[in-house]
Formats: sequence, C-alpha cells, structure tokens
Amino acid sequence: MSLLACIGGCGGKKTIPGIMERDMTREPLPEKPGYNPRAYEYYSSGTILEMMGEFQLANEQYSKALKYHPESDEIIYAYANTFMRIGDYDSALFQANKIHGRDLKTWFMLANINRALGNRDSSLTAFQQVVALDSNDAQSYYHIATYYRESGNLDSTIWGYENIARINPTFRVFQQLGHLYIQTGDIKSAEENFIQALAIDSTQENIPSYVGLSAIYEDRGDIPGTIEMLEKAAELAPDDARLKERLLEMYINNNQYIKGIEAARFLLIGMPDNLFLKRRLAMMYFDVDSLQVADSIFTTLIENGDDNLVNHYYAGRIALGYEDLERAKFHFTRLTALADSVVDGWLNLGFVYKLQDSVELEIAAYQTGLKYLTNVQDSVQVLFILGGTLEQNDRFDESVRAFEQLIQIAPDHSQALNYLGYMLADKGVRLEYARDLIRRAMEIIPDNGAYIDSYGWVLYKMGKYKKALKELLIAYKLEGNDPVVAEHVGDAYEALGDMKNAHIYWKKALELNPDNQSLVEKLKK
Repeated sequence: MSLLACIGGCGGKKTIPGIMERDMTREPLPEKPGYNPRAYEYYSSGTILEMMGEFQLANEQYSKALKYHPESDEIIYAYANTFMRIGDYDSALFQANKIHGRDLKTWFMLANINRALGNRDSSLTAFQQVVALDSNDAQSYYHIATYYRESGNLDSTIWGYENIARINPTFRVFQQLGHLYIQTGDIKSAEENFIQALAIDSTQENIPSYVGLSAIYEDRGDIPGTIEMLEKAAELAPDDARLKERLLEMYINNNQYIKGIEAARFLLIGMPDNLFLKRRLAMMYFDVDSLQVADSIFTTLIENGDDNLVNHYYAGRIALGYEDLERAKFHFTRLTALADSVVDGWLNLGFVYKLQDSVELEIAAYQTGLKYLTNVQDSVQVLFILGGTLEQNDRFDESVRAFEQLIQIAPDHSQALNYLGYMLADKGVRLEYARDLIRRAMEIIPDNGAYIDSYGWVLYKMGKYKKALKELLIAYKLEGNDPVVAEHVGDAYEALGDMKNAHIYWKKALELNPDNQSLVEKLKK
C-alpha cells in the first residue's frame, strides 16, 4: 500500500472530516492583557519623540495615552520622566507618586526628582530604597553619602564611601575616605586609605593623598616621613607655592636650611616683594654661616625702609661677629626702641657695652630693660645676668639685691639660689641664710656637683670642716676638672691639719689653672 493510500484511509472504514465539516464552536479566549490600542498608539509615539529628544512633544503624547489607560505604571513613569526632562519637577513628582508598583527605576527617579526639588529627606529615603534593591548602585551610595556629609554624620558618610569603594575602587574614593577618617580621628584608617589611593594613582592628580599622609606623619612626629611626602607632592607640582611654603616651614623647623634656602628662593620668584619671605631667607643664610649674604639682605631691607626688629636683631648679631661694635650697638639700640619688651635687644645691647668695657652702660641697659619687660622669664634672665655683672664688678650689695629680687619672682631658680648662696658664703656673711639657699638649690637638682661644692664651702666658712670635707670630696668626684672644687678640697684638708692631702689637691687645682697665683702661694706652705 502506498504512503498516500495509507494516509488517505488506513483501516478502510474511518474517514477524516473535511474542514467544512468540523465543529468550529469554541469557548471564548480570555481577554489579552495590554494597552488600549489608542493608549498604545500615543505611548509609542511618545517613546519615539523621547528618543528624538523632543521631550515636550513626548510629554503631550504620554498625557493622551493616560486618558485611555490611566492606571498604567509604565505610561505614568514615562510621563513623569518627561516632566523631569523638561525641568518641571513638581509635576514629575506628582506623577511619579501615582506609580503603584515601585521598582528600581521608579525609586531612582523619585530620588532624583526629590533631590532636584531640595527634598533631602525624601531623596535619601528613595536612594536607600534603590540600594536595598541594588546594592551595587554606586551613584545612589554617592548621593546618600553626600546627604550624610552635609548633615554632619561622618560615620554614615564613611559607610556610603566604603560602599562606593567596594563597587568602584578609584583613587578619588580612597582619597575622600582618608580625609573623612582624619575628621573622625581614626588616623590608622585614614593612613590606610591614602596609601591605597596612592597605590592606584601616584600622579599629580592625587597630590591631596600625599598631603594627607604628610599631615598624619607630622602629627605622629615622623618628620622624615612628613618631608618625604611633601617633597614627592612638590616634585609632581613644582609650581605649587602652597606646597613650597609648607616645605619651607618644615625645613626651617628641622634645621634643614640648605633646602629651606632653595625653597625660599623659589617662592621669591613669584613673590619678589614679600618682605617676610626675604627675612626668612636671610635668617637661614645666617644659620648656615653665610654671613655676608645674610648681612647684604638685612642691610638692603633696612635701607629700603623695612624697619622690622628681626632685621636689626640679625644685623646686630652679624656686626658682633665682625667685631663692629658700633654698628652692633646701633642695631640693638634700634631694636630696644622698636620693641622695648623684647629681651634680646637689652641682653645684646648690654653685651656690646661689656665688650666695650662700658660697665656702667652695660648695667644701665639691663636695669632699663627690666622696666619694660613683661614676661617673667625674660625678667629672670636679665636679673641673673645683672646680678652676675654687679658681683663681678665688686658691687656686692647691689648684686645681692638683684639675686634676691630674682628669687622672689622665681623661688625655684636653682642657679640663682646657688649663686647668691655661694656669694654670701665666700664673703663670709649671712652664712645660715647662705646655707639655706644652697640647700634649696640641691633639693631641686640633687646631683649637681657645683651646688654640692657650694654647700661644702658654706660649711667650711661656718667652721664645720669635717662635714665640709665630706661634701667637697663628693663634689670633686662629680666636678674633678673644676680647679675651684679641687682648691676647696685642699683648703678643707688644711683646716683639718692634713697638709699632705692639702698639697695634693692644690697641685691638682694648679694643673687645671696654672695662672692662679694664690695656689702657688698655698703650695709654699
């Protein structure tokens, strides 16, 4: 049997009804969900116009579509989106709020509309919904972080940036995290993020990370690390004056004057009239002993009308170095006139008079300065020098008054206590008072050999020779190279009748001070 025959009637009795013989009655199909044809027509036109950038016309088409299908979330979304595109954010928000099934794109649109309207809290809520649905939306994390940053919530700001770094780890994100962690005081995390930022990009674009690390290292006391970071940044941005200025401060504060001079000279190219910078440059030349260069700069500044006290101070110091005492006196006199409460002027002026053997003028300089000084420590410094000068020039009573004035305002000044105590002891007057002064000095600095010598000497003057010798031998162990201490030990042995040991220590003293004629006389005994 052929195939056709088989198909036509295998079995021979049963036939297949023709098309016209079949029963065509069926249950009606359920209505196919979708747009109203007119709604679909307007919606399609709107999407085409939107793709062409005709947002206003697209908006009108979506409006017509909604008349036929007002419950369509998709048409409402498109309608709201065109309002947003033409800048009508109020209408955009009104329409967007009608959307019932809010998905990721709806929340994102709501977030941006509210952000444009300045509705910060509503915008934050919407962005939070976005990241809840899509934890890899870096843009939403950025807006959330910005909200918290503007609100002063640093912890939440960092949370936002940490998520951005997880999704899109750029050097700028790590750089921002470094600055944020600094603000929270988490310096370790700040350092880690700046280092990570530089690992990604160490070019000029990332200079803030170098500067951030330099601040961390400086706060930690890591001066080499601070300078290294600033130098790397300055190398990348050689024309950045702010970096050079900060480097200049670091160089000056850490006595790196050669580098400081280079930085200052660079800055002066762009700021040739900056007097402060010129003075700093001259000071550094002074510190590296380039006195001629320093003198030239200071002199030029003064001649050009810059009567700053720094100029006169350094010009005076340079003149002292050249032994030009008259010029030094001129500058220090000018300094005291410009700033009578600055101690350096009076001390240096007094020193000039000392070198000129003008004792009365030296003393007058110190006494005049005391009338103007307002700082206690400055007054103490001048009183100590004044007291010593008076004592050295046989003005004993005036010297005592100066030291007693000093002790009154600085009762724990051990040097003054010892100086006055020794003076009185050596003079053989007010010995009980002298002993008490020296004891006070020893309580402040117990192991000071000079103070112990003074104490032994006052005991010697009081006739307590055994006790004196005991103290003086302790002082000698500490100050064996001091001829005065050795002589005092010899004197104590002499007082106890031990001339052998007296001669031993007098000889030691003479070896240390060969020009002492009184020792020569003592050794003749």
